[in-house]
Amino acid sequence: MFGCPAYFTGGNLFAGVWQETVMLRLPEDERAAVTAAGGGPFEPMPGRAMKEYIALPSSMVADPAEAAGWVRKAAAYAASLPPKQKKPRKKKA
Repeated sequence: MFGCPAYFTGGNLFAGVWQETVMLRLPEDERAAVTAAGGGPFEPMPGRAMKEYIALPSSMVADPAEAAGWVRKAAAYAASLPPKQKKPRKKKA
């Protein structure tokens, strides 16, 4: 995604790195917990937050065990979503 490392399950993006930001796809209650710890909405462009995605605060990123726990939660959440259906390729004219 955006030319940066990104991780998917069932075609659903659940984690990635954008510039200096680690972002995760989490359910609402988990996003609230990350926000309370200093995280915020993931906005690859200012004012254009991606729905269901949160930017981990640097304090969580600095703790590998804590960050790994959040990545596992994101992977579990994405795995609970319906798999993405592949879009058919457009034929060249």
